[in-house]
Amino acid sequence: MRTLSISAVVTINLLIGVRYVWLLRKHRISPALAMWVFFTIATVGSLLTYLGEGRFSPLDNILNTADILLVAGVTVAILSVRGSKHALHPLRPRVPEPRASSCGFPVPRYQGHEKGLGSTSALVST
Repeated sequence: MRTLSISAVVTINLLIGVRYVWLLRKHRISPALAMWVFFTIATVGSLLTYLGEGRFSPLDNILNTADILLVAGVTVAILSVRGSKHALHPLRPRVPEPRASSCGFPVPRYQGHEKGLGSTSALVST
């Protein structure tokens, strides 16, 4: 019965992973990389906690072990499909779009906005 359970769990996770990667490569889905990185960290932490509680093997918690392979595989697939342009990096400040003033006060203009420099620190009066 144990062998059947292990085989069933691994087969189901493999089918889920193959389908997810196929949809990713066909550009039918666009998952967030950060979510899958956190899923990988969470499943590894969960399995390590389980293994640390007693004399267990990874096969004793096959669902968690198979989930680690699934989420790590999807994470690698996202990185390979999107390439290095979507690597984890700090957020860049967003430059607000120019807008009309509804109350009669002048709307501040950001220096460098016209050139797309993204500078939000130097305001220029209009």
